[in-house]
Amino acid sequence: MEFITRIYRWFAERPQRLTPYIVAVIGLGILAKEMLPLYFAIPPLPAGQLQLVSVSLDGARYVVMEDRVGKGGKQRAILLIVFAKPLEAEGVTVRYETKREWIDCAKQEIELEGAGFYNDRGEQVLTRYFDRKPEKPGLIDKQVGYVCRGEKFPEPPVTGYQAAFAQATAVRAALTAQ
Repeated sequence: MEFITRIYRWFAERPQRLTPYIVAVIGLGILAKEMLPLYFAIPPLPAGQLQLVSVSLDGARYVVMEDRVGKGGKQRAILLIVFAKPLEAEGVTVRYETKREWIDCAKQEIELEGAGFYNDRGEQVLTRYFDRKPEKPGLIDKQVGYVCRGEKFPEPPVTGYQAAFAQATAVRAALTAQ
C-alpha cells in the first residue's frame, strides 16, 4: 500500500509527467473499441452441430445450429462453406470458409460481417471484414429459409467441419451419380 501512495505522490507533484500516460490509455481504449468487433467478426471453424442447407458441384453450405442470436430484429447465422476442390487464393490453398451473417427476416436481407478462410488442416489462412451492407439473398442463400422459417432439409445434422466435409463429399457423389 505504501508503494502505491509513493507513486501517487510522485505524480501529484509532477502532473506534467502524467499527461502522456493518460493520452496513451485513452488511445488504447479507442483502439480496442474499434478493433474488438473486427476480431469477433471472423468465426472459427465450427465444432458443433451443422445443418446442410445447400449443395452444388463446387461446394456445400452449412448453418451452425447452436450459435444463433437475435438482435435488433435480425438473426445472426454462422455459415460453413465446404469447397468441393481446394481453391487457390492470394497464394494460399482454401478448403473451408466460415461467414458471420446477420439476416433480417422481415426485409429478407443479409448483412455479411466477416469471413475466415481455412486450409485442409483447419488453419486460418485468410480473413475478410465487410461493411455490413444489406443485400437481397441469392438463389444459393438457403440459410435464410432455415433461419427465418425453420425450413427442414433431408440430410441429418453433422458435428464438426470434418464431418461436414465427409457428408458434402457423399452428397455430391450421389448427385453426380444420378
